[in-house]
Amino acid sequence: MWKNLYDGILQSLHKNWAAYIAEYASQGRKVRDTFFNEVYPYSGLLLFGICLLSCLLYYFYFNKRFGRYYSLRTWFSWLLVTAGLAGMLTFWTGLSSMSPFHCPTSLMITYMAIINTLYALFLFFLFSLLCQTAAIMVRRLSPYDISPMASRTPF
Repeated sequence: MWKNLYDGILQSLHKNWAAYIAEYASQGRKVRDTFFNEVYPYSGLLLFGICLLSCLLYYFYFNKRFGRYYSLRTWFSWLLVTAGLAGMLTFWTGLSSMSPFHCPTSLMITYMAIINTLYALFLFFLFSLLCQTAAIMVRRLSPYDISPMASRTPF
């Protein structure tokens, strides 16, 4: 699953794996296998976990507890911080996975961080829609209110 999300975009931004393996024959296959087995899965799990946790914190903790985080500006700032955090953690995870190799991989890791940042923007938006809908539906269907300001949040 993670290979399908990342590999096509990474190969379109950087050279494809056949060219990379041909250029760096000694370690090219190992780098590709490490991307498939470590970098892609860890990046995907980081992306999903960070976006979900950030969205849950925004809607069900900060908006419920303090009630002043429901403006479009705050939501957009929260979105950018979440995407930046996902990109930075992807970059550091990629660097730590690729540290034993001597062929250049930093450009591919940078592209992976950019790809994960863009995915984080999209995924946070989707999770925002789900969290807001869930909070509104729970309030309408039961006496328990899990996020009183959810209907006032921008998304």
